[in-house]
Amino acid sequence: MTTERVKSKHHVDSPSAVAETLLPFSLAKTSLGYKVCFSAMASLCEILINSDDDVVVKQLAQAIVDETRRIEQKYSRYRSDSVLTHINQQAGHETVIDDETKRLFAFAKQCYQLSDGLFDISAGILRKAWQFDGSDQLPVDKDIEPLLAHIGLDKLQLGADTMWMPESMELDLGGLGKEYAVDRAMLIAESLMSDLNTALPAILINFGGDMLANKAPLNTGNERQAWQVGLQHPDKKQHAVHTVSLNTGAIASSGDANRYLLKDGVRYAHILNPKTGKAIVNAPRSVTITAPNCVQAGFIATWSMCQGEHAATFLKELDVGHWLIC
Repeated sequence: MTTERVKSKHHVDSPSAVAETLLPFSLAKTSLGYKVCFSAMASLCEILINSDDDVVVKQLAQAIVDETRRIEQKYSRYRSDSVLTHINQQAGHETVIDDETKRLFAFAKQCYQLSDGLFDISAGILRKAWQFDGSDQLPVDKDIEPLLAHIGLDKLQLGADTMWMPESMELDLGGLGKEYAVDRAMLIAESLMSDLNTALPAILINFGGDMLANKAPLNTGNERQAWQVGLQHPDKKQHAVHTVSLNTGAIASSGDANRYLLKDGVRYAHILNPKTGKAIVNAPRSVTITAPNCVQAGFIATWSMCQGEHAATFLKELDVGHWLIC
């Protein structure tokens, strides 16, 4: 029996590509159907579709790419025309927001409360003090302390269709946006197939290692067999150190990868403690979590990394599917 293996960052297969010069994605035949590739959110995005119907595959791919681009344009802090940039520019003033944005911020506030402030989308401002650029320069307290006054999602107020946050506070969906895009991609695929009155084939969506599957694919023997997902070591990306069988649900990882600071033998992860402004030390190199959807998996992965050397104990008590690479 044949299965499709995917690495958490890069797919291992290299099937022959189908020329699609007019499409905003590449399309390649695989043993289980098709693989769609495109770039978004500073990541390689892949969709494995368990279907040989290239018309359906192209429709699904186009719908998912369009939705991903929409989310990136709307919530990227790197775009001057994004909704998120406008919100940050309006800090100190009441701002009208739509239902989607309100739901995202409400979820972020739930994560903030559950994690006792360790998951905080207002903590991005700490990048002004920390430079994970390969140097060994640690920021001093006088660089960090002024920033802490502008952190704390409890300060964000949500109304029926408005929001308010203090002046100089800013929000960054970097720890939530890609995971949200994965979940939305699956919803869009389901909606499209429902409109076409066609059953949705097995799909595995993989945006830079954040993944979601709706069901196991049919193999060449017409039997359902789980997607095989290879987890990579941050320093050895050519080989999987563990293989996860995924039928349905999400996988998300958090780790230092190439973004860390090494000083006097101590490794400082780029994940920062929003309450202290300090980098997490002695954390696992990466944490991978399984959950029903990608935003949940991503939240728990980040929350776990914030536990530092206590991550393993924390995850055992949390009782979720997980893998640690130390």
